[in-house]
Amino acid sequence: MINSIHVDATEPSVARILKGIGGREARIRPDLTSEPFRFSGNYWSGGTRHEYTVVDVATGERVSLPSNGFHQPDGESVIPQGYVVVEHGTFCGKRMVPTIHTHPGDLAGALPEPSSLSDSMVRVLCATAQYKNTYGGQTGIRQRHSGLSLEDWNTTQAEAIDKGFLRKNGSITREGRNAIEGHPYRLHIPRSS
Repeated sequence: MINSIHVDATEPSVARILKGIGGREARIRPDLTSEPFRFSGNYWSGGTRHEYTVVDVATGERVSLPSNGFHQPDGESVIPQGYVVVEHGTFCGKRMVPTIHTHPGDLAGALPEPSSLSDSMVRVLCATAQYKNTYGGQTGIRQRHSGLSLEDWNTTQAEAIDKGFLRKNGSITREGRNAIEGHPYRLHIPRSS
Protein backbone atom coordinates (compact mmCIF):
# COMPACT_ATOMS: atom_id res chain seq x y z
CA MET A 1 0.00 0.00 0.00
CA ILE A 2 1.31 3.42 -0.95
CA ASN A 3 1.41 5.89 1.94
CA SER A 4 1.80 9.07 -0.09
CA ILE A 5 3.23 10.26 -3.38
CA HIS A 6 5.04 13.58 -3.77
CA VAL A 7 3.95 15.51 -6.87
CA ASP A 8 4.63 18.83 -8.55
CA ALA A 9 1.72 21.19 -7.78
CA THR A 10 1.95 22.72 -11.26
CA GLU A 11 0.85 19.50 -13.00
CA PRO A 12 -2.55 20.36 -14.57
CA SER A 13 -4.60 17.69 -12.75
CA VAL A 14 -3.09 18.68 -9.41
CA ALA A 15 -3.13 22.47 -10.06
CA ARG A 16 -6.88 22.37 -10.77
CA ILE A 17 -7.47 20.74 -7.38
CA LEU A 18 -5.12 23.10 -5.51
CA LYS A 19 -6.50 26.27 -7.12
CA GLY A 20 -6.48 29.00 -4.50
CA ILE A 21 -4.35 26.97 -2.07
CA GLY A 22 -1.03 27.23 -3.93
CA GLY A 23 2.35 25.74 -3.22
CA ARG A 24 5.13 24.18 -5.31
CA GLU A 25 4.54 20.60 -4.28
CA ALA A 26 1.81 18.45 -2.83
CA ARG A 27 1.30 14.94 -1.51
CA ILE A 28 -1.30 12.54 -2.81
CA ARG A 29 -2.49 9.99 -0.28
CA PRO A 30 -4.85 7.36 -1.75
CA ASP A 31 -6.55 6.59 1.56
CA LEU A 32 -10.24 7.41 1.10
CA THR A 33 -12.63 4.49 1.39
CA SER A 34 -16.32 4.03 1.98
CA GLU A 35 -15.61 4.74 5.66
CA PRO A 36 -16.17 8.30 6.95
CA PHE A 37 -13.22 10.71 6.67
CA ARG A 38 -12.39 12.43 9.98
CA PHE A 39 -11.84 16.19 9.88
CA SER A 40 -9.69 17.14 12.87
CA GLY A 41 -7.34 19.86 14.07
CA ASN A 42 -9.60 22.70 12.91
CA TYR A 43 -8.72 24.98 15.83
CA TRP A 44 -5.43 26.74 16.51
CA SER A 45 -3.19 24.84 18.91
CA GLY A 46 0.54 25.46 19.30
CA GLY A 47 0.80 27.31 16.01
CA THR A 48 -0.92 24.49 14.13
CA ARG A 49 -4.28 24.43 12.38
CA HIS A 50 -5.59 22.05 9.73
CA GLU A 51 -7.94 23.30 7.03
CA TYR A 52 -9.92 21.06 4.69
CA THR A 53 -11.37 21.62 1.26
CA VAL A 54 -13.44 19.06 -0.64
CA VAL A 55 -13.01 19.28 -4.42
CA ASP A 56 -14.81 17.65 -7.34
CA VAL A 57 -12.01 16.00 -9.37
CA ALA A 58 -13.78 16.40 -12.74
CA THR A 59 -14.64 20.10 -12.47
CA GLY A 60 -12.27 21.44 -9.81
CA GLU A 61 -15.20 23.03 -7.96
CA ARG A 62 -15.19 23.34 -4.17
CA VAL A 63 -17.94 21.51 -2.29
CA SER A 64 -19.35 22.81 0.97
CA LEU A 65 -19.65 20.51 3.97
CA PRO A 66 -21.45 20.91 7.29
CA SER A 67 -19.48 23.51 9.26
CA ASN A 68 -18.54 23.93 12.90
CA GLY A 69 -19.49 27.61 12.74
CA PHE A 70 -15.97 28.74 11.83
CA HIS A 71 -16.19 27.81 8.12
CA GLN A 72 -14.43 24.51 8.70
CA PRO A 73 -15.91 21.03 8.26
CA ASP A 74 -16.54 19.27 11.51
CA GLY A 75 -16.68 15.61 12.50
CA GLU A 76 -16.79 12.86 9.89
CA SER A 77 -18.17 12.64 6.37
CA VAL A 78 -18.20 9.92 3.75
CA ILE A 79 -16.42 11.27 0.67
CA PRO A 80 -17.87 9.79 -2.54
CA GLN A 81 -15.83 8.55 -5.49
CA GLY A 82 -14.85 11.45 -7.76
CA TYR A 83 -14.14 13.85 -4.89
CA VAL A 84 -10.93 14.53 -2.96
CA VAL A 85 -10.17 16.15 0.39
CA VAL A 86 -7.34 18.69 0.37
CA GLU A 87 -5.75 19.03 3.80
CA HIS A 88 -3.74 22.23 4.17
CA GLY A 89 -3.13 24.93 6.74
CA THR A 90 -0.36 25.82 9.16
CA PHE A 91 2.02 23.55 11.08
CA CYS A 92 4.10 25.10 13.87
CA GLY A 93 3.65 28.53 12.30
CA LYS A 94 4.68 27.47 8.78
CA ARG A 95 2.54 26.69 5.77
CA MET A 96 1.86 22.95 5.38
CA VAL A 97 2.47 21.07 2.15
CA PRO A 98 -1.07 20.30 0.92
CA THR A 99 -2.12 16.65 1.13
CA ILE A 100 -4.73 15.42 -1.34
CA HIS A 101 -6.68 12.52 0.17
CA THR A 102 -8.21 10.57 -2.69
CA HIS A 103 -9.85 7.30 -3.61
CA PRO A 104 -7.17 5.02 -5.09
CA GLY A 105 -8.43 5.29 -8.69
CA ASP A 106 -9.38 8.97 -8.87
CA LEU A 107 -6.01 10.54 -9.65
CA ALA A 108 -4.36 7.75 -11.61
CA GLY A 109 -3.03 10.24 -14.19
CA ALA A 110 -1.21 12.28 -11.55
CA LEU A 111 0.54 9.31 -9.97
CA PRO A 112 3.98 8.40 -11.28
CA GLU A 113 4.57 5.01 -12.86
CA PRO A 114 5.95 2.43 -10.42
CA SER A 115 9.58 1.57 -11.03
CA SER A 116 11.42 -1.69 -10.45
CA LEU A 117 14.65 -1.10 -8.57
CA SER A 118 17.64 -3.26 -7.85
CA ASP A 119 18.45 -4.06 -4.23
CA SER A 120 21.49 -1.77 -4.28
CA MET A 121 19.40 1.10 -5.74
CA VAL A 122 16.81 0.68 -2.97
CA ARG A 123 19.60 0.71 -0.37
CA VAL A 124 21.13 3.91 -1.79
CA LEU A 125 17.76 5.70 -2.03
CA CYS A 126 16.60 4.61 1.44
CA ALA A 127 19.91 5.59 3.06
CA THR A 128 19.85 8.96 1.29
CA ALA A 129 16.26 9.60 2.40
CA GLN A 130 16.86 8.51 6.00
CA TYR A 131 20.33 9.71 6.99
CA LYS A 132 22.50 12.81 6.90
CA ASN A 133 25.78 11.97 5.22
CA THR A 134 27.91 13.87 7.74
CA TYR A 135 27.17 14.12 11.43
CA GLY A 136 29.24 14.49 14.58
CA GLY A 137 32.53 14.59 12.69
CA GLN A 138 31.78 11.36 10.84
CA THR A 139 31.43 11.21 7.06
CA GLY A 140 30.04 8.57 4.71
CA ILE A 141 27.25 7.66 7.13
CA ARG A 142 24.76 6.79 4.36
CA GLN A 143 27.14 4.38 2.64
CA ARG A 144 28.05 2.61 5.91
CA HIS A 145 24.40 2.10 6.92
CA SER A 146 23.44 0.85 3.47
CA GLY A 147 25.62 -2.25 3.82
CA LEU A 148 27.17 -1.64 0.39
CA SER A 149 30.88 -1.45 -0.33
CA LEU A 150 32.20 2.00 -1.24
CA GLU A 151 32.65 0.93 -4.87
CA ASP A 152 29.08 -0.44 -5.13
CA TRP A 153 27.75 2.70 -3.40
CA ASN A 154 29.51 5.05 -5.83
CA THR A 155 28.40 3.05 -8.89
CA THR A 156 24.78 2.87 -7.75
CA GLN A 157 24.75 6.51 -6.70
CA ALA A 158 25.97 7.55 -10.18
CA GLU A 159 23.24 5.39 -11.74
CA ALA A 160 20.63 7.02 -9.45
CA ILE A 161 21.80 10.47 -10.54
CA ASP A 162 21.50 9.43 -14.21
CA LYS A 163 17.94 8.18 -13.63
CA GLY A 164 16.94 11.39 -11.83
CA PHE A 165 16.45 9.76 -8.41
CA LEU A 166 19.30 11.82 -6.89
CA ARG A 167 20.62 15.30 -7.62
CA LYS A 168 24.27 15.85 -8.52
CA ASN A 169 24.97 16.90 -4.93
CA GLY A 170 23.68 13.49 -3.71
CA SER A 171 20.35 14.67 -2.29
CA ILE A 172 17.19 12.74 -3.09
CA THR A 173 14.64 14.07 -5.59
CA ARG A 174 10.85 13.82 -5.58
CA GLU A 175 11.15 10.95 -8.09
CA GLY A 176 13.59 9.17 -5.77
CA ARG A 177 11.23 9.45 -2.80
CA ASN A 178 8.33 8.17 -4.89
CA ALA A 179 10.41 5.22 -6.14
CA ILE A 180 10.91 3.90 -2.60
CA GLU A 181 7.52 4.93 -1.18
CA GLY A 182 5.86 2.01 0.52
CA HIS A 183 8.95 -0.18 0.11
CA PRO A 184 9.24 -2.59 3.05
CA TYR A 185 13.03 -2.22 3.21
CA ARG A 186 14.18 -0.03 6.07
CA LEU A 187 17.74 0.60 7.11
CA HIS A 188 18.60 0.25 10.78
CA ILE A 189 21.46 1.81 12.66
CA PRO A 190 23.70 -0.97 13.99
CA ARG A 191 24.35 -0.73 17.71
CA SER A 192 27.93 -0.11 18.65
CA SER A 193 29.25 -2.32 21.45
